[in-house]
Amino acid sequence: MLTAFKTFAQDESGGTAIEYGLFAGLLAIGVSVFVSVLGGPVEEAFAKASTQVMSTVPHAGAQIVPPGPA
Repeated sequence: MLTAFKTFAQDESGGTAIEYGLFAGLLAIGVSVFVSVLGGPVEEAFAKASTQVMSTVPHAGAQIVPPGPA
């Protein structure tokens, strides 16, 4: 039992995987905080830009043309 514990304590093969896992977790937390903090202002900016573009273009959007002779 003591030999198995010594072997386990000296084994470093899983260290890299643990480091990558911790890095991925921290990155996910950082991205979610970034999106939650800046998500509202970015959405408002795009909505404002969309409103301005739609108000300057007279007939923006899809236009339905009935079938028939040209």
